[in-house]
Amino acid sequence: MYAFDRGCDGWRTSPDSGNYANIFRIKPDFAMLKKALFALLLFAWAIAALAEDRNQALFAAAASGQLERLDSLLERGADVNSRNSAGRTPLMAAAFSGNVRVIRKLLAFGADPNVMDQRGVTALAEASAQGYEEAVKALIAGGADVFAKEKSGLTLIERARKSGHERIAAILEKAAMIKPVSAGTTDDESSADKKPNDFNN
Repeated sequence: MYAFDRGCDGWRTSPDSGNYANIFRIKPDFAMLKKALFALLLFAWAIAALAEDRNQALFAAAASGQLERLDSLLERGADVNSRNSAGRTPLMAAAFSGNVRVIRKLLAFGADPNVMDQRGVTALAEASAQGYEEAVKALIAGGADVFAKEKSGLTLIERARKSGHERIAAILEKAAMIKPVSAGTTDDESSADKKPNDFNN
């Protein structure tokens, strides 16, 4: 059994054996606690600000097809042509997912369809490689350059064919108004009679 008494030096316990051990009360340092709390609040604010970064959130919304979230972010001033660390834009993210509604929304807000990422890939190249016909048509109607080439030198038509998307290649050929690349034709053989919007149907 332990008996407890309080001396001038704090609380102490005395076991029946007669051995004594002093246990001193710890006085809280309120100034230090305030500083720690303030630092914690600052850290939480920084994390929240990073998580709510509008441009990052816009990229995520475009990639996942969250149209309402996309609308909200664009209305709040998110940069429609912002880039991530790989140089990719929200439009590229939407093209990779094949989300036509998001693509059209971003284009309506001024997204540049001809921006290239660090690999030299455009949004049209993404949609073409993934085989998304409607996305390809929407991007062409929005002014995407069908003559763009990747840094590897591949044209969009070549990329589409390499990916096994012959229908996409045909759409691109129609838009570019040229014969198949394999036939050895050049851009000079194209006609100037059709407009990009003709290929949205």
